[in-house]
Amino acid sequence: MRPGRLVLTLALLRARGGGAAPLLDQLPSGVTSVLINIGSSLNPVLPPPENRSVISIAFDPIVASEIRSKPRLYVVPAAVSEEGGLATMGVYNADGGSSSLLKPAMTAEWNVGFEGALPPTKIVPVLSMQSVLEAIPPRLLLWLLKTDMQGKDFSAVASVGSLIRRVPYIMSEVWLENLHTYEGASNDYCRDWLPYMLKMGYRPKALHGGGRAPRRTFAGASDALTFCSQSTGRSQARRNKGVEILEADAFWVRNDTSLPPPPIFITKAAINNEAIHFGVRDIDKYNYRPGLQSGGGNVWAGRGK
Repeated sequence: MRPGRLVLTLALLRARGGGAAPLLDQLPSGVTSVLINIGSSLNPVLPPPENRSVISIAFDPIVASEIRSKPRLYVVPAAVSEEGGLATMGVYNADGGSSSLLKPAMTAEWNVGFEGALPPTKIVPVLSMQSVLEAIPPRLLLWLLKTDMQGKDFSAVASVGSLIRRVPYIMSEVWLENLHTYEGASNDYCRDWLPYMLKMGYRPKALHGGGRAPRRTFAGASDALTFCSQSTGRSQARRNKGVEILEADAFWVRNDTSLPPPPIFITKAAINNEAIHFGVRDIDKYNYRPGLQSGGGNVWAGRGK
């Protein structure tokens, strides 16, 4: 294990021990923004290559050692949930890409072992979502939170209350039409995420699903609410067709932010190669560099949120 990975993990684990959470205060000088990717698998969110002020912190307890080293990428070999400690994690799919702290809600090709053998289980360290967010020094912008937590996304985000508002842009894996991928979890877009995120001051921007899952943008809260009001009939139709999994990435923007979104937020949220309007003028001139515009002026200092 590389030293950077171990130090970062220990600093976060100590946050569970009571008292003030330790800060990641020995990051490289010049760092102003952080991207957090929980459940990164082998493809973590990377910082913009041209912007040395941004770092990315990826969390994955199963494949952390296999993630290729990249500039300004920190990998933490731990799971994240609403509470910290030790837990068993089922290792699903050939590369562990669907590993979860929860049990699958159905038997399917992706969660059974070779020739029907039981999939392996590992004991992994678990960090609380609160300790992860609190470990980021207040002076740093928590630019993006991306979660792919195999059913734990909503409970982890909801566990931190108003602390989530440190993050202007959020990408979360959600379930659709009341179809559960894992047992004992609430992670439905319409039943759980949308009402909660509206209450917390975020607006829905898009759903980006694979297969039969929807891929669409939302003009605003009313558009998303209309989409959800039609989900009952779609849910029954999915069950009649034998659809077992219906998942998508949901995109959320904090209502009061004046910051441009991270590059991955625009790339992933765009549907049919159509750009999404985020309410930030001339976004290209920022070159995705927090605090800088083409003329070199610091346009975020003391103003951007």
